[in-house]
Amino acid sequence: MYELTNDQKRMLTEKVLGEKRHEFQSEKYLKGYGGQPDLYQFRCSCGVVFRGYPGTSMYEREVGEHRNNRTFTTWQDLGDVMSKMIETRKWKEFWLFSYTEWPQTQESFASDFVLWLFRPVNEKGKPHFCRLVVKFIEERRK
Repeated sequence: MYELTNDQKRMLTEKVLGEKRHEFQSEKYLKGYGGQPDLYQFRCSCGVVFRGYPGTSMYEREVGEHRNNRTFTTWQDLGDVMSKMIETRKWKEFWLFSYTEWPQTQESFASDFVLWLFRPVNEKGKPHFCRLVVKFIEERRK
């Protein structure tokens, strides 16, 4: 079980969900002149450029909104990704793939599979359901 990489999170966000993923591409420090405070400039992957003074509420709010990417560890993320899989008619194939990934035992029941599959994180707090979706997509590319 592993963390999702930034590329995998970007793929889930942009390709599966059709949303923008925000990543800072550059940061520039501009020295203040004539008693003016230092100014910072950030360029986001979505094209937005932020200029501001760190510590001010407006700057922190605007930059913070662009740092709020999905973690793919919440029930909301699980539900949104699952809905897109159903909408794009990949659900049945994903379900069958997931069944092959399930570490079942002889004492396992079908209900155990459902409980295993539908959980946003594993016992270590790492992404589970969305990690399986990434693995499914990566396997289909081969």
